Amino acid sequence: MKSLLLNNLDNILYIEKYDKNCCSVYYEDKHIEIYDIDVLKFFKSISKNNTLRSSKTKYHCPIQIGQSIFSPTKNIKDKDCEFFNLLKVDEQDPYYYNLLERKGLLDIARNRYLKHKENELYHLY
Repeated sequence: MKSLLLNNLDNILYIEKYDKNCCSVYYEDKHIEIYDIDVLKFFKSISKNNTLRSSKTKYHCPIQIGQSIFSPTKNIKDKDCEFFNLLKVDEQDPYYYNLLERKGLLDIARNRYLKHKENELYHLY
């Protein structure tokens, strides 16, 4: 297992539950790293002092960390919640699309991306 050491959050595509207390992080360059903390602790550690939540009323609202925006797969309080990088949907990367498709999230990710862009356009955040 790797200890928490991250260089560039913009390269993260997906954060998933790997084991009871571990998480897998998928990166743009197609490598996967396993961290010895659960998904929520990992997410809290990368978002520390760098988070902007667009809405506190919706459980799946995007969460901005630096230049990246992550969308939770479930309620963020759920122990099985995972996160995908919402802005990467627009890049139409086959690796990322395949990853989301395997997780059953491709259509959800596309819909959330469109909703995010609509909210940006009409300043609904």
